[in-house]
Formats: sequence, structure tokens, C-alpha cells
Amino acid sequence: MWIVGTGFVDLVELERVPNISRGDFGRIRTMTMICKPCLVVLCLLVVRADIFADEPTGPLIVAHRGLLLHAPENTLANFRAGLELRLGFEFDVEKTKDGHLVCIHDSTVDRTTNGTGKVTELTLEAIRRLDAGSWFGPEFAGEKVPTVDEVLKLVAEYGGHDVLIAVDLKTDGVEQDVVRLAEKHEVLDKLLFIGRTISEPTVRGRIKMAATKAQTAAVANNSDEFLRAFADDYATWVYFRFLPTREQMDAIHTANKRAFIAGATVSGNVPGNWSQAVEAGIDGILTDYPLELRTTLRQLRAGDGQWQSLFDGKSLEGWNAEDHSECFKVQDGVIVAGGGPLARLSYVGPVNKHDFKNCELKIEVMAKPGSNGGVFFHTGPQSKFLKKGYEAQVCNSCGSKGQTGSLFVVEDHDTSPVKDDEWFEYHILVSGKRIVIKVNGRTTVDYTEPVNPKRPESWEDRVLSHGLIALQAHDPDSTVLYRKIRVKVLPE
Repeated sequence: MWIVGTGFVDLVELERVPNISRGDFGRIRTMTMICKPCLVVLCLLVVRADIFADEPTGPLIVAHRGLLLHAPENTLANFRAGLELRLGFEFDVEKTKDGHLVCIHDSTVDRTTNGTGKVTELTLEAIRRLDAGSWFGPEFAGEKVPTVDEVLKLVAEYGGHDVLIAVDLKTDGVEQDVVRLAEKHEVLDKLLFIGRTISEPTVRGRIKMAATKAQTAAVANNSDEFLRAFADDYATWVYFRFLPTREQMDAIHTANKRAFIAGATVSGNVPGNWSQAVEAGIDGILTDYPLELRTTLRQLRAGDGQWQSLFDGKSLEGWNAEDHSECFKVQDGVIVAGGGPLARLSYVGPVNKHDFKNCELKIEVMAKPGSNGGVFFHTGPQSKFLKKGYEAQVCNSCGSKGQTGSLFVVEDHDTSPVKDDEWFEYHILVSGKRIVIKVNGRTTVDYTEPVNPKRPESWEDRVLSHGLIALQAHDPDSTVLYRKIRVKVLPE
């Protein structure tokens, strides 16, 4: 079984691809000699299908209008290449003047063909005479605007692949027709109805009346809309336009529903946001960059996103107090901070060369009565320590303006969710411009840094960039304990 991907073929480099035998390579060379245009048509890169055979399951990748950066959108050549790569795709449905369903995004044929006019004012025969490929590149000359029937027939040819096909209904009154075509080709279980479906309950209702097993989605543009979308009786999926929390995903899966994310949050080349969606437990991602998303998922599976320990439980190896080192010691497997002047203990060890940007940090903390401390990230040299980057405050009863669970100075809370003399877990996630802080699994901060954030005087450097992870010893009367310090580096 052979699969086709994008990228210019270099026969020398191809020899180094795992799982390709010399015999296979000979057949590839012959193929390229016989069909040189194939080097342009999606720039064929031929690899063995068994490279993908043992990949773990994860969120399903849905290519927006197919591989739209590599081939003309909404064409069979485009969709076939994606299916060979085990990628699902999203396609659009419009209706011709004579009642046929065709796959095209715009309400006119002007942008993606060599013709002009509204789809609803052209017959199928007229549309099929148009060239839907040359606008993208001469090698695609002659590509046609496909019918929905042709698209679903193609999906059926790859019935053994675990892919998700998102159907964007652009026009009204076609729900039953699309369902019947999907049933004809036995691919209804692979389809997720979006487009007008996500925002119009009557459309979802008509789809469910046509087939109760059809998969439909309801949109949540923000957290305030989540419960309404989640509770929708006609929706089996929640369609997120923002990064969901783990708690929201757990609720969805407990209810035997699934979750799909699309829109500006994930449509670009945004590995940090993709990783955060994966961490939350998303089931499907729609993006313009499916190949880059595939790479990010493989990196996460390979270990680039695995937890790594920063503290061995025995010594301060990899840590530096710079001054006032007497404020930090290891006792009974934990770092004890306090008993002296204000001091900082920075991680300077080998993990990610101690320079962190997109990452997750987990650390167990215990504060003694009246004690103050903090966990810093994106921080810098000691002279700027209290000002640069962010601090997750540690203060259960110390009287500070920010209690445990606060993003100090930026989002301060009046009460602590935990008590003194009790261990709790801090879980801090930084992805792009978003910071999420959890205490014992409960979210206390979900903050997105705006452009040019306003800060109090002398706190202008309290912004995201990159930098050190550090712990604080606050004063002679404070004692805070830290243990089980782990970090997960996320793609940028």
C-alpha cells in the first residue's frame, strides 16, 4: 500500500526514509521517470503506508478544504492526497440552479475557477465545464468542481482509514440530500456536519430527522456559550472556537459526546495551541496546516512533550540560589525555602537548557502558617527577578493581597483554595499568550495576555517572553516546601 504526501522529491534523501527497501526505491524511481508531472502535482513524496500503521490514536486531523496550501481547494486531487496521508478534510456544499449538490466554498465560481457567476444561477453542466485547478497552478489544469456524490464516493474508497470528514453546509434545505448520499456510500459515520449546522438548531434537527446516527455539532464561541452547546439535544459534538479546559472536555466525554475545535485559535501554524488542545483531550482539529499538525502530534508522541523532572529529591543539583543560599536546603526529599531574607532559587540545569517558553509545570507545595512564597516562570536575572515574568503566588494565610492560586499583580484572589500544612499541586500551563493555573486540578486562573498589557508602575516587565523557572524564599518568618517538580516542554 502506497501513500502520497506533499514536498519536493529528492531521490537521494528518499533513500534515507525508514521502511523503504531498495526494491521499493527502484519502483519509486521508475514512477518518477514515467510520470515527471507527478513531481509537481502535489510534489509527490511516496512513502510506505506502514510508517503510519503503528501510530497511537489521538485527535483526528481535519484539513480545511483539504490540503489547500498544496493543491486547489475542494478538488478530488486534493482530497485524495489527504486521504492517502490518513488525513480527514472539510468540504463545502452548495446547490446548482438545477438542484445538484457541488463542492465549492464561495457562493460564486469566480475565485476558484476560470468562470464567473453565482453557483445557484449555473447548471451542473455549466459548472462542470469550468477549470477548477489552473488558478492554483498550471499542473492542475483540468481539475473539475466535484459533486458531493463524487466526494463521498472517494471517501468510501478509503473506508478503512480512521478519518473525520467535516461537511460545511453553505446552503439551506440540503440536509436530507447529503445524508442520503452518505448512506448510499456507507460513510455517514465518518461525517461531522458543521457550517450552518453549528449555529442553527433547525438545521441540526433536520439532519437528525434524516438519520438519528448523523453526527452534528453546536458551536461554543467562548466559555459563556459552552453549557448551551454542551446541553443541545441535537448535537453530538461541541464545536469550540476557543481552547477548552480539561474540565470541559471531561464533561463532554462523560456525556458520550465529542469535541471539535476550529477557527483562528487553531487554523494557523500554532503548535502551542494545538498542544494545549491535545492536552485538554480534544477529539478533532480543523486547520490550514494539517501536515504541520501531524508533525506536532508525532513530536508529542515521541517524547518532546513528556514530563521531565527538575528536582532529584536529594540535592540542589541543577539549581542556583545566586546569593543567600542559606535560605534553601533539601530535607527529607523536599526543598525547604525560608528562614532568611528575600531570595530566589533558579533552575539552571540541562532540561531545555533551562530556558522555557511554552510549557507545563507541575510542583507540589506546602506552606507553613503565615508563610509567603512563589513559583516564577518566564523570569530572568536576579536583579529583575521580582519584576520579569510571572509569579504563581504561595500564600494561604500570610496577609498578602494575592493568595495561593493567584497570578500575582495580574489576577489576585482574596482567598486561598488550600490550607496551611497541607500539600497541594500547582499546575501551570503557558501556551502562546495564555496562562492557566490550577490548584489540585481546579482552575484558578485562565488568563490571556493582551497586546500591550497595562501594568502597575515598575511592573512593566510582567509579560510573557521566555526564561527561567524559579522558587521564592520570602522572609525570615516564612517556610515553604517544594517537591516533585516536573516540566513538560510544548512546541512553539
